[in-house]
Amino acid sequence: MYHYMKRDSAIHHAQLRYCKFPFVLRKSLSGADGLGNPDLDFPMGIVYGDKDVFSSDRDPEAIIKGSKQYSSGRSQLFKVPNCTHCIPQDRPDALCNIMVGFFEGTITGTFEPTPMDEYPSRCK
Repeated sequence: MYHYMKRDSAIHHAQLRYCKFPFVLRKSLSGADGLGNPDLDFPMGIVYGDKDVFSSDRDPEAIIKGSKQYSSGRSQLFKVPNCTHCIPQDRPDALCNIMVGFFEGTITGTFEPTPMDEYPSRCK
């Protein structure tokens, strides 16, 4: 009856192959076989909320800084204020503005890392 729910989706192929239950990473996304591949030559944008307890300051920074498009300002790291891991639900307006600016090229050179001491207390 619900056979469509058993099929792999784009999420399975894009995200879950890097995870194992209960969503613990099997390997780093910043590895040479992931987004940290030095041969990737396209702009990357990573967005996270400042109250995101799942966020990490290691992989996103390494991915963006290792991108061929980082020196031109096209690969960027965005921090959304007053937002958790659920950016589309918490701050859809901010996410939309970031995405439009990123894809249209009107926002460049943004690199907003979060040091570990700024994470919510559950992350420390």
